[in-house]
Amino acid sequence: MSEKVHTVRTEYDLASYAIPTDAFDRMVDDGYDAILIVARGKRYYATVDDWLDYSYIDIRGDEEVRVLNRSYMGRV
Repeated sequence: MSEKVHTVRTEYDLASYAIPTDAFDRMVDDGYDAILIVARGKRYYATVDDWLDYSYIDIRGDEEVRVLNRSYMGRV
């Protein structure tokens, strides 16, 4: 069985990454196992379980987001 990975591309290097909570919940419901973030030639990887264990909920503007610090992500 293969792993289902959601890929996000960004132009910025990051200290943390925020995903709208509604989008994150859809990824979980759709059966994604991990999230890969491609940022300026670097790739960061975290499982959905990592996001659930180590991320926090924040408000950015009018939107509720789930934030994971880069220190909890692996480099690939």
